[in-house]
Amino acid sequence: MSANEKNAIVVAIEAIDAEIKKGNEGIFGATDDRNTFSDKIQDWVKAITAIENEKERLCPDCGAKPNEKHKPGCDVERCPHCGHQALMCLSDESGTLMACCDNMPVTDDELIPWTGRWPGMSECEEYGFWCKMVKGKGWVDCDKNDPEAELNLNRLYDCVWNREDKKFVLKKG
Repeated sequence: MSANEKNAIVVAIEAIDAEIKKGNEGIFGATDDRNTFSDKIQDWVKAITAIENEKERLCPDCGAKPNEKHKPGCDVERCPHCGHQALMCLSDESGTLMACCDNMPVTDDELIPWTGRWPGMSECEEYGFWCKMVKGKGWVDCDKNDPEAELNLNRLYDCVWNREDKKFVLKKG
């Protein structure tokens, strides 16, 4: 069960509890039985989860929707030339965005739209970069099936940026 589903259940239970405390035991109608009640809760959970998932998909800095371009100055946007923060790319005197890594102009069609996921997460999943916090050791690599596993974005430093594909790829050799 995802965190959003757990949150949705909590919200649904709190709403039901509030209605019961107000004396509205038949909040879904006088003929409600246990199955109808359960179905209604599941509907609430699905609806609330969908809302939470949609909120989660917006860029956390500039609010771009999936497949939209980031707003200027976004802290999350990646430089299409090197994969680092595009925030480090500066505009020249004419207003043209210049890549931070090679001082070459960045064209509008090169900009990387927001995917709905933090940059690098897809690559970490593809390459099996997982880690977990171990007391006294810090972050250590682990298997994706470990219950404490999280994506290890720091492992992307073991990769190189593929400018054509606009993603990090494993180093050859």
